[in-house]
Amino acid sequence: MRGLADTDGFTLVELLLTVALVSLVITGGFRLYYFADRSFVSGTLTADVQTDVQIAIRRITEELSLAHFVEFGRLPESSLDAADHFIYVNSKGQVVLHRHNGIQFLTSADPEAVQYALSFEAVAEIPNTVHVSLASENERVPYRLETDIQVLNIRLSGFKGTTPSTSVYFTKEPSQEEREAAEDFRRICLITSVFMDPDDPDWHTLRRFRDEVLEKSRFGRTVVRWYYRSSPYWVAVLDDMPVLSNILRICVEAVVFWLEWQAIITVVTWLLVSVFLGFSLMSKRGLVLN
Repeated sequence: MRGLADTDGFTLVELLLTVALVSLVITGGFRLYYFADRSFVSGTLTADVQTDVQIAIRRITEELSLAHFVEFGRLPESSLDAADHFIYVNSKGQVVLHRHNGIQFLTSADPEAVQYALSFEAVAEIPNTVHVSLASENERVPYRLETDIQVLNIRLSGFKGTTPSTSVYFTKEPSQEEREAAEDFRRICLITSVFMDPDDPDWHTLRRFRDEVLEKSRFGRTVVRWYYRSSPYWVAVLDDMPVLSNILRICVEAVVFWLEWQAIITVVTWLLVSVFLGFSLMSKRGLVLN
């Protein structure tokens, strides 16, 4: 006990110095952990935003490239048809694909951490092409991706609405009115109306001849245009003249046969001509010799 009583304790200066050193170590460790955690969170958010934007742009490209009708600036109504598709940014800043069976989120990042800005614009220099821009509105994660989408199946009237726009409405199939108009047009085509069914293989042979031969020349294109313009008249005439219709059907079948076997027919014709000329020359030589 006497030994402990004679031992000197820590002075106030030593205690304060020890506390200060321990505080510095703890503060340094905390600051290191804090900055490492912030860097990890920032890196994770950046990766999430970049992945979100890339996936959303790819999905928008897949959807719009197959569209048949496109209208910019239109937002969904209370009830949607099965053919209706909308792409826009909702009130929380998320990019969504809205269809009749529900809403699909094209961006999955936390809307409280990042919102997106979406823009659609028709490209004047390239027909049937839409310029799409998708960007993050978070200043800490500035990321933008742009692309041009060529709409492969767009109808002849082209795009509707004004651009640039933050939303787009589109359908992937022709409307009922367009189907009926196409059916009416098909009915007044002479060959499919009078001579054969559109699913007939002979009809596909004639179509290949039109696309691969007639459409390649100016004269052929003139013949094609004349055919479609005059088809309604000839359909009406042949409806009242079944005998003439049967004769022309035989002629059309002969043309199809020649188109399908023209190479063989040409070779056989040349062989027959050669044989005939050969016999003719041999006959003449025989007469001369005699």
